[in-house]
Amino acid sequence: MSKKNKIIIGVSAVVFIAVIVLVVILVMKKGEQDKTINIGKAGDELEEQSYWRTDSHGVAKAEEGYYFLETDNDKMTTVLKYFDNGTHKTIPVCAKAECMHNASTCDAVLERDYLSSQIHYYKGYIYVVRVDSGMAKLIRISKNGTNREEVAQLFANDGTTSVSLVFHDDCAYAYDHIGHTGAVESDKNDKEVIVKVDLSTGKTSEVFSYQGAYNAIYGARSFGDKLFFQIFNCSIDKATVEANINYQLNCYDYGTGETEKVSDKNISDYYVDTENGILYYFVIGKGLYSRKLNESESKLLFKADETMIMGTLSYDGKYIYMYNGGIGSVTKLREKIGAKIFVLEPDGTVVNTIELDNNILRNMYFGDENYLFFQYSDNLVYIDKKDILGNVKPISVE
Repeated sequence: MSKKNKIIIGVSAVVFIAVIVLVVILVMKKGEQDKTINIGKAGDELEEQSYWRTDSHGVAKAEEGYYFLETDNDKMTTVLKYFDNGTHKTIPVCAKAECMHNASTCDAVLERDYLSSQIHYYKGYIYVVRVDSGMAKLIRISKNGTNREEVAQLFANDGTTSVSLVFHDDCAYAYDHIGHTGAVESDKNDKEVIVKVDLSTGKTSEVFSYQGAYNAIYGARSFGDKLFFQIFNCSIDKATVEANINYQLNCYDYGTGETEKVSDKNISDYYVDTENGILYYFVIGKGLYSRKLNESESKLLFKADETMIMGTLSYDGKYIYMYNGGIGSVTKLREKIGAKIFVLEPDGTVVNTIELDNNILRNMYFGDENYLFFQYSDNLVYIDKKDILGNVKPISVE
């Protein structure tokens, strides 16, 4: 059995709804050698869009722009909007004449049963999730907003959806990224699942399940002929109010239906450069590593320190984007160190560090080769990557 080293950090945190005092125990594992993986032919970038932050998918790329969801927390409604890549202007996705875009009759308005839904764009359609009577449902919307249809029922979910989606080969793969983690009561019989949805027929099937206490499926992305995902374990000791956090990286083969473990390391996030067959991954408390997928040996690119303990990653084919909000987003630690995005060459050389405003930063979405998107207060903002090596300034969408 591998030896565990624990890093205990005193923090004050919000765990889902309840506010409790945490001591986060980040579990480091020294395990077996990493698995060599063959990912086959790379998928279509526009269709799979793996560069977004996978469980905070608040923006989706279309042919000439980006769809996103703007939430009004006071009215408990969400408005579907479109950001034009040419004009940099934003419009509600509604073609009705003289519509004020503030009522349920508007094609762009999604009511409270869509609250906290993610958004995806796949082969000419927008996909979101709504929760109806405790059941999460996959909804397909025409690109002009005029038509909505239910594709499939996914699984039980509460009123604030925590369903994540990955698209590949005319199918969607759905899972609950909160599951039984954190403050939720859980036992060894609880099961986390990945459900496959055939987008043409609506037929669903369970392609992966994992049983145990305080787990969730997390961080899924599609690369080549594999669906990579993490099994996330987060349990809280009620006596000491300590949280035990661990991630296990796995991959599911679309062709064979088999799943295998990629690494024993406690990997908070990862990305695959499909062109060069390189896996980039961040090990909690250790740093950013890379390795060839057909090899088991890895290379340290960026050593973890007090400003970067648990990184989240994206890659646009040129630079790696490493955000230090992975742990700071649920503890006060982020306020002490400041929210930052490190821009790195593939060899680990830091070419820019972007400081963000902790007081108004709400979510990080990452982005494609053109933009880096995130949320300041209730506003979607972006950084134009043409200026990524300079003194960048966030721009609010209008």
